Amino acid sequence: MFRKHVEATTDLRWEEQSLLAMVTAIPIASFRRALKETFADLVSVEIAVATWHILFGLVAFLIGKVTGLSSDIAFLVMIALVSNLISFLFISLFSIAVATQTFKRGLDPDNFVIPLVASVSDVSATLALMATLTILGV
Repeated sequence: MFRKHVEATTDLRWEEQSLLAMVTAIPIASFRRALKETFADLVSVEIAVATWHILFGLVAFLIGKVTGLSSDIAFLVMIALVSNLISFLFISLFSIAVATQTFKRGLDPDNFVIPLVASVSDVSATLALMATLTILGV
């Protein structure tokens, strides 16, 4: 059950971060200005992804019930949401930083943001899940 949750979360994280990379790959040389201009888009993406993470928690609960494992639905949803929030915050700031720094250096952000964010998001999602489990004492 845990492995399937990690795989589903990682797949969704890649899609989410690809969207974020496209949102933040705008020609803005200032990190602060880019964050301000993309904030509404970032919130929209996070709301959509948080909804999926709630569903991940619910599916994990149902799988636990079917397999006879006892599980607390609120706890599973909390694990999914907290790991999402940790990863989302990190990767959002990372993608904006990469976009603004590549633009400042005269490079095309499209060539750097999506590949870097896609690579880093897998690692960040796994680390965020591990941090969440540690914080919640699992």
